[in-house]
Amino acid sequence: NRVHHLDEFLGSRVSIDFTFFETEEVVAMLEASGFAEIETRVREPYPGVEHPSVRAYVSARRRRD
Repeated sequence: NRVHHLDEFLGSRVSIDFTFFETEEVVAMLEASGFAEIETRVREPYPGVEHPSVRAYVSARRRRD
């Protein structure tokens, strides 16, 4: 995991940390927690607008026994 700290965000003073996870790590945690039908979508950041990190959107359903 990587942590990114900000002291300024959208023109305001802040003290906030963002934690970045690998997509595979999030999927593995969901599977281990009993989720199924896991889908991921990955995209590159919008240049000059977003922090330069890959975005992953993960959706999952609770496993039905």
